[in-house]
Amino acid sequence: MMPVTHTQLVNKSAKWLKKHTENIIVPNCSFVIIEQKTTANEIADVIGFCSWASVKIEAKISVPDFKKEAKKKFKIREDSEMGNFRYFITPVNLIAIEDVPEKWGLLYFENDKITIAKKAITQNGNLISERSLLLTK
Repeated sequence: MMPVTHTQLVNKSAKWLKKHTENIIVPNCSFVIIEQKTTANEIADVIGFCSWASVKIEAKISVPDFKKEAKKKFKIREDSEMGNFRYFITPVNLIAIEDVPEKWGLLYFENDKITIAKKAITQNGNLISERSLLLTK
């Protein structure tokens, strides 16, 4: 079996975010944007919007890439980053649940299927950045 690529994870999670069966835990989002830069120079791999929340998914295919994420400048405050719900998606078992930041969730990808390994906790998202994305589409 070939290793999954970043692009595959992004595309699979974008499709999954629009319609999946775990919508009590992660809302289905009718509007999904892939890899667009905001006015704050944040690029979410995937961000989706439903009527009451936003869901951000960051795809990681290596441990060093996952660790580098924490050093990004927009992570200064909870509301400086997009997403009311924030998730990492990785190949299954690449990242341990205990290594995921406190309020972040974790999605695993295996055999063309996405499962929720850890549920995200609601956070205050950067509404200015989110609106800038919506207005550019």
